[in-house]
Amino acid sequence: MVDVVFSSGWCFALQAGSIANDSFSAIYILAAVDLALRARETKRVTDLWLSLLAAALVTGTKQSNIPLVALWLAAAWPALRLLRSHDRWPAAGMACLGLLVSIVPVTIANLYYTGTCLPLEFPGIGNFKLDPFWGIIGNAISLPAQNLLPPFYSLLPPFYIHWNGLGAKIRLALLHSPIGGHFSSFENFLLLTHAHGITEENSGIGLGICILLLIAIVEAWRHRDAGGTAAPNRWLWWLRVIPWGLLLIFMATNGSYQNARQLAPYYTFLLPVFLVRPGQVFVARERLWQRLGQAVMALTAVMLITSVDRPLFPVQRLFGWLNAKYPGSAIIMDGYMDYLYSYFRNLEAHRNFLRRNVPPDEPILGYCTTSTGVDEIALWQPLNGRRVVRILPEDPPERLRQQGIHFVVIDELALQEKNESARLWLETHHAQLINVFPPVAQLDLDQGYCQLYLVYLNDPDQ
Repeated sequence: MVDVVFSSGWCFALQAGSIANDSFSAIYILAAVDLALRARETKRVTDLWLSLLAAALVTGTKQSNIPLVALWLAAAWPALRLLRSHDRWPAAGMACLGLLVSIVPVTIANLYYTGTCLPLEFPGIGNFKLDPFWGIIGNAISLPAQNLLPPFYSLLPPFYIHWNGLGAKIRLALLHSPIGGHFSSFENFLLLTHAHGITEENSGIGLGICILLLIAIVEAWRHRDAGGTAAPNRWLWWLRVIPWGLLLIFMATNGSYQNARQLAPYYTFLLPVFLVRPGQVFVARERLWQRLGQAVMALTAVMLITSVDRPLFPVQRLFGWLNAKYPGSAIIMDGYMDYLYSYFRNLEAHRNFLRRNVPPDEPILGYCTTSTGVDEIALWQPLNGRRVVRILPEDPPERLRQQGIHFVVIDELALQEKNESARLWLETHHAQLINVFPPVAQLDLDQGYCQLYLVYLNDPDQ
């Protein structure tokens, strides 16, 4: 029952149909640890090799997963002696294969293109160079807050607006204080929500699982004397404690926005230290706890069906009918619900528009955008045939032409940050407007709509 309920965590359910690489990393590390433990029991070296590959894949999916290698090493340590009794060449081959699917190729690419193993400078959103102590303190605030967000808060726009308004005031005051300056390396510290509610981009394990875990801990404490005592096993004790040490490493080094979802591979290994308590046997058998577990799974199913990323119901038809039958009524909140579900639908239309209008034979495109740059994925098409270069609004036209850039996609929001208009930019850069892309609603409700322009840099001598 526990594993079934846990699998309904929001980060796992909402990422199940996406290309996000947080939740499936949990499968890799589970396989790595399980196969390592199995190799210890079966004495089969093939289990150990497969465990090695799974551990390598964990690091290859995301750099924040690297600390989990320590957990795999602890699980595989008793089985490593199997390598002594087998031919070294197959082991060397598996080690090379593991390197190819690990973080090593990404690290080499980062060194080649950026000069560092991990790009750390992101103008406007933080540099991620955390002080370890303050990284732990900051994440001790942000991680619980992200995991305790209520479901469907996006249905209450005042909640979102007041929360982020209050958070912005606290953040401004905090970052300008002697202590708060330590949190300046965090990306959007205390900005915990956006208007589209709980999505695959900002979901941790979820409020429901957190409540169930809290109840299980309290009830197990109440039954602590009724379950007996198991024989201590120091090795298993280390396997339960090590993940909490790795959590501290994650918190000390990760200051990115919405990192509760990046913690997805860690969640599974943080629970056993609580669930192995003798009283948990009685908790799992309680009818009320089972009913609560079923309610959590049902809530996750509803959130999956109504997800703004990929809603599993006819959104346009339903809101079109509501708009026609109840125009201006509170049921549709004056078009807010339609806005809520329009972002990802319009974004895909936006990207299709880009693919149709950007010259397919242009090898280099300039992209003037904000830190997010949501349209960059579409601009790289066709892959291996085009390169996208990020530019700043203040970059002189001579610099752009020296890089071989002829076409530029301009995000109006990037110009607004510099108090510059599109017309002034065109005049300054001696550019010609080719097309205007349809506006797309932004993730944050107060940002309005994003307007994109496709422009051509004319030869200044013409």
